[in-house]
Amino acid sequence: MSVSIIMPMFNSGQYIKEAVQSIISQSYLDWELFVVDDCSEDDSANVVKEIVSYEPRIKLITLSSNSGAAVARNVGIRASTGRYVAFLDSDDRWDKDKLEKQIKFMEERKLAFSHTGFRRVDSQTGITLSEYLPPEKLTYKDMLYANQVGCLAAMFDTEFTGRIEMPNIRKRQDYAMWLKILREVGSVSGLQEILASYRVRNDSISSNKISLLKYNYSVFRDCEGFNVPRSFYYLLANTYARIKRGRS
Repeated sequence: MSVSIIMPMFNSGQYIKEAVQSIISQSYLDWELFVVDDCSEDDSANVVKEIVSYEPRIKLITLSSNSGAAVARNVGIRASTGRYVAFLDSDDRWDKDKLEKQIKFMEERKLAFSHTGFRRVDSQTGITLSEYLPPEKLTYKDMLYANQVGCLAAMFDTEFTGRIEMPNIRKRQDYAMWLKILREVGSVSGLQEILASYRVRNDSISSNKISLLKYNYSVFRDCEGFNVPRSFYYLLANTYARIKRGRS
C-alpha cells in the first residue's frame, strides 16, 4: 500500500534536510515524496537536489511563480500515485514509525481518513512546548467548531476520497480540505500516539494570528458556502477554542 507524501517548500534551507531525512528514515519503505519548491530564494532547492541524486523515491518539482502552499500541495497531489496521501511541511518531521503505525491503524479499521498525535517544539531549542493527542473520532460537526487535525499528522485513502485537492486559499487550506473530506466520509479517526513534531516558528505564515481570522472566515463563507451569520458563528467558536487551548 504505497504512500504519497506532499511537501511544499519555500526558503526552508535551515530545516529541509531534517524534514526529508525523517521520511527517508521511516520503517515503512513503500513511499514517494514530492517536494514542491514554491520559488525559494535560498539554498532549499540545492539541498533537495543533492538528496534526490541518491534517493529515487524523492521528486523535486519547481513552480514557475510563488503561488502559496495550497497550489504547491495540489501540484504534488496531482503528481502522486500512492493509494494513501500524507503531508509534511518542510520544517517539520516525523518519528521513524509514523507511516508504519498509521497505515496499520487505517488498514485494520478500513479507515478513509486518520490523524495522529504530535508534539509542538521550539524552532530554536528543540524543546517540546506541548503535546496533542487527538480524539478517537471527530465528525464534520465537531471540526466546524475547531480544526483538530494537524496537517503533518493527517492521511487519507484515495480509494475512499479520490485524489482530492485543497481549496486555493492562502492559509487554512488544510482545514478547508479536512471539512471537504468529512462531508464525504463522515469522520476522522485519531491514532492515540505522538508520532510527529511541529516546529513553532515566530516567522511562520501561521504566526500572524490576526490575519488568520479572515482566512478562518473564508473557510466557512467561501469554501463551505455558509451565510454571513453562520460563518461568523463558527469563526467565533474557532477563536474561543484557540483561546481555551492556549495554542496557535
